[in-house]
Amino acid sequence: TLCSNHFDAETCFKISGQKRILLKGSIPTNFGAPVIQCALCKVMKGQDNPTFWKFPVNESNRLQAWLAVFEDSSFTPNNNSRLCNEHFSSNCFRFTDAAKHLRLRDDAIPTISMLSFFHNFQFSSFIQLFTFIFVNKVYLFNFIYT
Repeated sequence: TLCSNHFDAETCFKISGQKRILLKGSIPTNFGAPVIQCALCKVMKGQDNPTFWKFPVNESNRLQAWLAVFEDSSFTPNNNSRLCNEHFSSNCFRFTDAAKHLRLRDDAIPTISMLSFFHNFQFSSFIQLFTFIFVNKVYLFNFIYT
């Protein structure tokens, strides 16, 4: 499976309402170094210094609990899928090695979805909202901020 970043945005997609659809026959041409990216908010390694955590793909009960944070039930994680620290509450972490290394607790479950993330985020203007969305490649539709 390839993400949309591997396809040319100008020639490989059509916009249909609120959806961006990959055109039939599109060939991926954008290949760079592998990028670690959050499967939920799409933040990448190197942006805002997030930490990333692998999905517990070999623990079915725990995996189902992790997947509950996704509004899109069609997402299927693999061994390379990650979530960033922004989707876990602070009590999901512990420090080891004299407080030098942050670790995710074995029983940690992500509880902060994109909708709750935006609900708690304080925007002073819609300009900041749209800047945040496009800089982080987060595409939300029918989103009403009140």
